[in-house]
Amino acid sequence: MKGIENLLAEVVAAQVNIQKKISEITSNRLKEQQQQLGDLFVEASKDLVLAIDINSRQGWCMTGQMVPVEYMNLAFTPSSTSERDRMFDEYFAEEFLEYELDEILEHCHENWNEVLSQSVDQIKIGKYHSIIPTLIIYLEYCVSSLLDSTEINSRLMRDFNRSLDDIARNKSVYELKTIDKARISVLYALSDVYYISNDFNNKRLPDLNRHWILHGRDNPQLWSMRDVKKLISVLSCLTFILSKA
Repeated sequence: MKGIENLLAEVVAAQVNIQKKISEITSNRLKEQQQQLGDLFVEASKDLVLAIDINSRQGWCMTGQMVPVEYMNLAFTPSSTSERDRMFDEYFAEEFLEYELDEILEHCHENWNEVLSQSVDQIKIGKYHSIIPTLIIYLEYCVSSLLDSTEINSRLMRDFNRSLDDIARNKSVYELKTIDKARISVLYALSDVYYISNDFNNKRLPDLNRHWILHGRDNPQLWSMRDVKKLISVLSCLTFILSKA
């Protein structure tokens, strides 16, 4: 009997040892998988920030309704800026554009509800030329509201840059929250497209320019539905930010 007891004890000890080794292997594999997932998350965050840089500086912001993977594809797939514009134009098809417009209307300030409702109605029937100045004015309203700023033009952009200083200084790429990325997206679009300085004696830039429009220097015949879609992407992104503020 004693021999059997010793044998059973050895079997139990062996099983415990095997289980311990299995646990160690499993634990190591889990750590490796967690590390791999962490690395993938960091790379995905870097890719998204890079996509925001590419797309937003061309006037296409990342809205709250866009799928990040699709937004990244729109940044990395095209071989030229014109091709990227075309792909975004197609992405903002009638159904998606209406969804973005409805989001803007739903969350706009009550003071702007009537004028934006009329603007949306005009966009939906293709009569967009007359409402572009209105959207530009509303864009400035959203930015000033976000920053609680009384400044305009370059001074408003200065305040926007300062508001992002802490984000850029204190956070690594993968620590950026969605709201941070949205703010960066808007800043790039404003500083590189809508608020970019261009003397009135210079040649007109390809995209809409806030200064040229509001000071009567632009040619409305050059405005397109694509310009409207770009503006809507910025306004939708601002709407998302303001709704979370």
